[in-house]
Amino acid sequence: MRQTMDFAGKQKSEIAEDLEAYLRHRVMPYWYDTAIDAANGGYKLADEHYTAGIFRRKWLLLLRSNYSQRNSLRAKEKQLVSQCRMLFVFSLVHRLGYSGNERNYLKAAEHGYRFLIESMLDEKYGGFCWRTDLQGRVLDQGKSLYGQAFTIYALVEYHRASGLADPLDQALALYRKVQEKFYDGINSGWIEHGEQDFTPLNALSSRSLWTERGMPGMIGFKSGNANLHWMEALIELYCLTSDAFVKTSLMSSLNINKTFFYPSDPSGSCDYRMAEWSEVGDSNYEGISYGHTVEFAWLMIYAQKVLQIAPDWNHFDNIIMHALKYGFDHKKGGFYWKKFNEHTTSDTTKVWWVQAEGLAALVEAVQHNTNAYYERALSLLLSWIFKYQILSDDGIWIASTTGEGKPLDITKAGSWKAAYHEIRAITKFIDMFSPFGSNHVS
Repeated sequence: MRQTMDFAGKQKSEIAEDLEAYLRHRVMPYWYDTAIDAANGGYKLADEHYTAGIFRRKWLLLLRSNYSQRNSLRAKEKQLVSQCRMLFVFSLVHRLGYSGNERNYLKAAEHGYRFLIESMLDEKYGGFCWRTDLQGRVLDQGKSLYGQAFTIYALVEYHRASGLADPLDQALALYRKVQEKFYDGINSGWIEHGEQDFTPLNALSSRSLWTERGMPGMIGFKSGNANLHWMEALIELYCLTSDAFVKTSLMSSLNINKTFFYPSDPSGSCDYRMAEWSEVGDSNYEGISYGHTVEFAWLMIYAQKVLQIAPDWNHFDNIIMHALKYGFDHKKGGFYWKKFNEHTTSDTTKVWWVQAEGLAALVEAVQHNTNAYYERALSLLLSWIFKYQILSDDGIWIASTTGEGKPLDITKAGSWKAAYHEIRAITKFIDMFSPFGSNHVS
């Protein structure tokens, strides 16, 4: 029977201790035992292990059901973002003290770092390729801002965990390459898609790179998604280097995100802008995920603290209150997927990473401004996650459910389902509320 966690009546410090045990004894052992590809290097993210063990019968029943949106059982490739997300996770949990005799998470991180450098680093043109096959042979040499951002993010965290200089040197070199090749000197900001040599793909396309090559974003547009994660990477790089050029880029990225994608009036939030920052003017590109808006809110505060400028709590509260008003289930808990425009209702699908970023944002909210509304939302969200987002004893979140809690996509691991969002959110909760504290940077 699936283990459940009951937080009713508990103080946040007690919940933090429960979550620490949950990570230590259930979640991280799952990722260590299933993700490391000992034969080929790097990480192989798939659900194929699901068919073994005590949950085999339940899993087969699910496979035979109508949950048609789940991903393939078997891994088919290694994609840059998922490799980097797992490198980040293993590095982070080692730094926070989760390694032991049975599972050394620093060794797991080293395993991923070695694959990243040996198989995905482009020695000729710089940067890191988008994807390889399972053996590490390059399938797509394309360069994306989104992918390079996550590479920097992972390299910085591996440097923190290992103490090695080379990962940080690699991160700085990659930042400089992106600045050289992708910085938009005409309109400001950064170009998001390029060929192997970073030659920009500027022609507008009605098809997304997600469809064509598995990359997020639209050719010729600038996106809130890529800009959010580029800012995230710059925060961490500046934290460790105090590099003046990185600081300038971080300030620019912060202002771009605040102005064009996640403004203080959240009704003006959007996924895409034209290259010169004008509105796209096409209803097909309207709307934005509540996950991205709340993720930006807490990362904005983090960026401002790192830059030693006054945190914009008014902007933060506007975003969180808007998301809670229009995109949160105040009966069962959980954040909805997205709202397309002010005239439509929200898509009530509940996606795992949106819950994770909602958790991180609400942790920031209650720490800053303890009030009954934020507190109740945080409690409801935790209840939702552990009641509906988890099907199995290992505690891994499934990809999505309906608003009522019926599983839609039961994927636990895949190219777009790694451990980064939820591990980061849970360690943030522990960091904020554990009586023992932690070394978590944010």
